[in-house]
Amino acid sequence: MLYGVTWSQAIVYYRHYWDDKMVLKLLIDTVHEALITHVLWFYLISKADSAACLNGSWSLTAQAIPSDLDLFIVRCFYIVRVWKLGGRKSTLLVFIPAVLALIFGILFMQEFARFLALSNFTGHGSRHRLLEIFLSVGTACDLTSDVGVTANMYYLLYKARKDGPKTSRFADITTATTSRWRLH
Repeated sequence: MLYGVTWSQAIVYYRHYWDDKMVLKLLIDTVHEALITHVLWFYLISKADSAACLNGSWSLTAQAIPSDLDLFIVRCFYIVRVWKLGGRKSTLLVFIPAVLALIFGILFMQEFARFLALSNFTGHGSRHRLLEIFLSVGTACDLTSDVGVTANMYYLLYKARKDGPKTSRFADITTATTSRWRLH
């Protein structure tokens, strides 16, 4: 069902934006959906016993990489869009936390994959402290990047409103950009 929703969104997207080359985005989404489907099957069907669910599956770890890559691509798109609309080079500084969020997300999943036990999250596992650091720093970078993009977009909206008739053009671009990326 999730995969069907993804494909229906892709079909609607291609009908409206037929000139966009989205092969990489669809490939990442396809891999992510396949891994999520395996995670759901693993925990809900094959390991229905609650004690067996404490051991992680390889797909739980692997699904985070396409998910993080997808999120990184969307963030980069918005950063570049805000930079082009605003023309301020300081906007590009938001790339730093976006890249760090991707790196720490991959480090977190790599470390978690070494010992696929969910007890590492409860404070009892041997890798708890390292996982906690990777997760905390990665989340802080996620937040910093998102707040940076949001603050720049608010600044551009304020500036466009203050300058006058450019508001409708900026609103059109923002609406079109947002609707192109849907709920990523």
